[in-house]
Amino acid sequence: MAVGMSHTVAMGQKSHGRDVERKHTVAKMTVAFIPYLTAGDPSISVTAQALRVLDDSGADIIELGLPHSNPSLDGPVIQVTPNLEAPIKGIENFVQAVRSAGVTGLLIPDLPPEEIHKTRILTEHCGLELVLLTTPTTSKQQMNYMSQVSQGFIYLVSRNGVTGPSSTIQPQVENLLQTLRKVTDKPISVGFGICKPEHAIQLRRWGADGVIVGSALVKKLGESPSPDEGISAIRKFTQEFKKVLS
Repeated sequence: MAVGMSHTVAMGQKSHGRDVERKHTVAKMTVAFIPYLTAGDPSISVTAQALRVLDDSGADIIELGLPHSNPSLDGPVIQVTPNLEAPIKGIENFVQAVRSAGVTGLLIPDLPPEEIHKTRILTEHCGLELVLLTTPTTSKQQMNYMSQVSQGFIYLVSRNGVTGPSSTIQPQVENLLQTLRKVTDKPISVGFGICKPEHAIQLRRWGADGVIVGSALVKKLGESPSPDEGISAIRKFTQEFKKVLS
């Protein structure tokens, strides 16, 4: 499964396509933990090591972000990632390349509504699921459409603005979850601002099927004195979240 921020993001599950949706159908008490990393931050080799650690520590889905030259949703933590060259040309080549790399889903946060249908045809042809976002300002009509078209799960943005840690999760998220439940039975994962296990506990209480954590994880990896200490920090961080979500 894939997910992304203000840039195109690819993401991999530990098994295949419908794993998250199936997980919540079979075990309603399980809430998926979905960590986010930016590819190449601080280096490709550290990213590869971090992905293995997240997988071993129980991540249900891993969201791998591809840095964008003009991020519209990423906060300051994720924006400081390196400017990597992207030699892949065209959406067709891109979806084929990420699928070949083992990605099972894709999220393009600023994908125009009029491009969704065409993009979904391309992703389905390559065996990818297209995950769509809904936000606090999404109209009911658009929310209904996103809920119908999104595959794997629905990414619920918890607040307006860019990514980054928050002290609290806004109460409106509970209402948004209830509104979405009226129009879909697909899993709903919540992201933006989630940075501590207490947030995950709150979202679980409100009925979220998944919790997406990005900036807090990226910060722990990037601000550690050494790559090894950063890897240890994200392992501990992941285990803390898994403990309250299992």
